[in-house]
Amino acid sequence: MSINKYVPRSIQNIKDRLEAYNESITRKLFSTELEKTFEVIIYTYIDPDTKTPTRPEDEDPDSNTSEYYYYKARSLAGHHDHLERPERAKNVDKYERLRNAHFQAIMEKKSEEDLPQLGDVWLATEVGANLVTLTTKKRSGSISLKFETQNEAKDAHTNPSEPVVTNGDYQAPFQMFPDSSDTAQEGVPSALQPDYGSNTLLPPVDASQRKILDFISKGEGSYNASNNGTKYKVGGIVNSIGGTSYVAENLVTSTKQRSDQKLLSTMTLGEIKRLQGWNSNEKLRLWNSTFPSGYYKNTRTLFAVGAYQIIPETFPGAQKAAGLIDSDIYNNDNQDKMGLGLIYGTKRPKLRDYLKGSDKYTLEQAQLDFAQEWASLPDPTKYSANTAGSDKLSYYGKGNKAYHTLSQVAKVLKEVRASNIKNGFTV
Repeated sequence: MSINKYVPRSIQNIKDRLEAYNESITRKLFSTELEKTFEVIIYTYIDPDTKTPTRPEDEDPDSNTSEYYYYKARSLAGHHDHLERPERAKNVDKYERLRNAHFQAIMEKKSEEDLPQLGDVWLATEVGANLVTLTTKKRSGSISLKFETQNEAKDAHTNPSEPVVTNGDYQAPFQMFPDSSDTAQEGVPSALQPDYGSNTLLPPVDASQRKILDFISKGEGSYNASNNGTKYKVGGIVNSIGGTSYVAENLVTSTKQRSDQKLLSTMTLGEIKRLQGWNSNEKLRLWNSTFPSGYYKNTRTLFAVGAYQIIPETFPGAQKAAGLIDSDIYNNDNQDKMGLGLIYGTKRPKLRDYLKGSDKYTLEQAQLDFAQEWASLPDPTKYSANTAGSDKLSYYGKGNKAYHTLSQVAKVLKEVRASNIKNGFTV
């Protein structure tokens, strides 16, 4: 029996229409731009304690928009290359105008426990009309806003209507773990902790002090950075987390893995000290062993913490200089105060007095004091004009390498010194 090689016209028409339809769908798929996922940097500040924007959007509770948080974000994938970066603004008004020119970002309220902060980098998906949805948190950082002062912050040293305030005016008694079962209230052993002085005068965190604080943190870490020291006789930093540290006893991870973990910047100072190895007798368990300071010991969960990588031996003194107590939160503001406590307290008198305009100490002496506090700063005594890279040698060696050069350190110290003298913050 022969097979008919011809297809009826009606069947062929159906086949033709199907092929035409498939071709049109294929053409549409290849001509339509698919959703892009890219990194954005957050420009709306969210308070880390209340988890609410400082300028919350007006929302209709009956509207589905109430199910979302709203932010401003800048694309790091080139979408905004034609716009000026908001952090380059010289005042708040300019900053707001530049910020508002970038993406509006949204995130479902129920989708994330950890909300975006100023300077965080997230993954986002473009959904059209200059709108992106935030999807995954990538890392944290900080945006340095160097506004030309326009009464954004009051300076007690230049504003005669503001009284000069010292730590002694607001400092509560030093406490060790007041909210725990360990209630011993002995002083910090003098052999371990220098006397920072309870009446140390600290400056406000104005543009001048912000400059030196940001300079330090660039080489040290973010407000939620942490590590657990160096392996004894082996080297290498243990559990170094540069972005977000979620902390619980014997567990520190970059993402939350257990319900009892807390973001580092939401913990109390007392909680951090306990995990750094301080016990109820205000002695470091670390020091009861033969391990030198700074080396990993499994009786400790944390070593260096925060934007200024404050270590166990230094933490109580920095806390005291800042006028803080154990129940205070280790948030951004309090970390800044403790950073200034290390700079302007009694532990580093050469650095402090140089910055406050004294001619008693030289720039090089101040630089050495600075380098002895933070390993990311170069040691001026190791510099040799004939040795390449010697302007970035850390005081502490052991694999440490300075993040900044000596000339960069000199520049920032001179600038802050000049500002302090101008503002009357002098010895």
